[in-house]
Amino acid sequence: MRYFLLLLTLCLGQTAQAEPANQSALSLEQQQVLDLTHKVLNAQRIAYSNLSSLAAIDALFALYTDDYVYQHEGYGGRYSRELLYNNSVSFFKQGRYQDDDPDSYQLVSLLPGKQAAAVQRLYQGKNGQELRLTLFEFKGDKVSRIVEYW
Repeated sequence: MRYFLLLLTLCLGQTAQAEPANQSALSLEQQQVLDLTHKVLNAQRIAYSNLSSLAAIDALFALYTDDYVYQHEGYGGRYSRELLYNNSVSFFKQGRYQDDDPDSYQLVSLLPGKQAAAVQRLYQGKNGQELRLTLFEFKGDKVSRIVEYW
């Protein structure tokens, strides 16, 4: 029982921490990546939920480079910025985001690196909870690629 409680404490302590433990140890570049990642996550939260609007979708895509690529092998591979933008606008006009809760994702951990960040989120969907891992890559102050690993 003692080992179970120790394991439970360690697991809960790690998942509750959505930011790096030692913020002062972050380089300026890592802090900028951390800030950019939060900005993109918030823009996604709004654009792809019942808070969505054409302006919110435009604001999200303004955070992406012109050569931005979304990669998700589970959804069939790689998608260009133009295709994703057109799909997002089309889905919005069809009302597909109306039933999506802006808080369906809970940030579990965010690990900033050199022009990249690994993000683990807990997704609450219609079929229950699911951990999702995403890699954000940056060029300057914009996202150049997002790779999903779920």
